[in-house]
Amino acid sequence: MKVELWPYVLIDGVPSLRDSQLGALYARMAADQTLAVMNYEGQLNDAAQFIAAAKAAAYFALVRRDGAEVAVVWLNRYELRRAHLHFCVFAEAWGAGSVALGRAVMERLINLRGPQGAFSLDVIWGVIPQSNINAARYVQHCGGKLCAPIPNYVWCAERQRCEPGVVFYYTRNEED
Repeated sequence: MKVELWPYVLIDGVPSLRDSQLGALYARMAADQTLAVMNYEGQLNDAAQFIAAAKAAAYFALVRRDGAEVAVVWLNRYELRRAHLHFCVFAEAWGAGSVALGRAVMERLINLRGPQGAFSLDVIWGVIPQSNINAARYVQHCGGKLCAPIPNYVWCAERQRCEPGVVFYYTRNEED
């Protein structure tokens, strides 16, 4: 299995992913029902908001497995060698191979290096609703660790209320 991260970057003012491509990714997530799961707080209500979030991210990438587009990942809230993770695997990539895909993506992200060759991140973290047991299991299968739930940590747009959230994290190793 060959996993590639195709990052959104500007090269001499030219984006590596066009707005139409980013908009198509949003439409794909909406069509396969992954958008509702990933966007539980309701902050990405249309393609324009998704495109703006992708461009504003500290790191945004289209994930390809064996040449097929299978996921998107982005990091924001980058500070002090840590960043907040958003990861959405498209529905057709669920099942066999999805854990290997997730592990490969996390391995690449935690080992990103800056211009001088030093690691850029020591911790990648995120939050999932406590009720999303499948996401919690996926995080763990992909090498992430779960922390205790925090009451009222996530806004659930569908239910119009706050719910418990579980913080998760990835590191290169616990000793670093």
